[in-house]
Amino acid sequence: MLYLLYELLRSYLPASIAATNNYRKMAELRKRAPFWVITLNYDLLLEQAFEDAGIPVSMWPCPSPNGLRLVKPHGSIGWWNSWKGAYGFARPVPFPERVRFVYGNQADMEPLRFLSLDDVRTLSFRTFAEDNDNFYAPVVVPPVGPSKRENVRFLKRLWDRLPRLIAQVSELMVVGCSIRAEDSKLRDLLQRLPRHVRVVVADPNPDPVMQGLWTAARHLRRQNVRTVGSFSALMEELLGEHART
Repeated sequence: MLYLLYELLRSYLPASIAATNNYRKMAELRKRAPFWVITLNYDLLLEQAFEDAGIPVSMWPCPSPNGLRLVKPHGSIGWWNSWKGAYGFARPVPFPERVRFVYGNQADMEPLRFLSLDDVRTLSFRTFAEDNDNFYAPVVVPPVGPSKRENVRFLKRLWDRLPRLIAQVSELMVVGCSIRAEDSKLRDLLQRLPRHVRVVVADPNPDPVMQGLWTAARHLRRQNVRTVGSFSALMEELLGEHART
């Protein structure tokens, strides 16, 4: 499934102008105001939009003085975990048999390999999976169930530092994110939000998101939480605000 997901999501990159339209607006907004982005998506559409706009993207918690700081707590199809030495095979083992050991990133053989957008566009999963002695798996972990996120040190460091980042937030914009009861790690993070934080939920059907938010973060002030009908409407609103300042 990990390799199938990689192939599916990388197929979006060559023809994703319409899909990244709101991300392009976000990139334009980043030229006018600083902000961070936390995304639970595995794809690279946001990274592509910012690259097209000439804005560098750095993966938090890696330091970067410029550009967009991007946090991907569930991993990315552009991050690959080497399995060299994790398992030894006395004979060449067919890929379908080897892949059983790869599910869920059960081993951590850092350093991770961070692919560029050009790499993802041009390299199929076979580039990383055909070597019997040294093969790679994409670092993507599901938000619920046995995610194995603690097995990858980069992700563990990220999750260990996220509470401090969340505690400093003054404004939070929630776009296209369901707050599942089963995603205990995300709910724990929301509990760290400052009580006075301003929250905007951009969703055509905000009620389930709002319900999840209030369940996870009962301490928030309701007068500081509002909804917007869509991601596009939110971007237009923010660009308009910064155009007037």
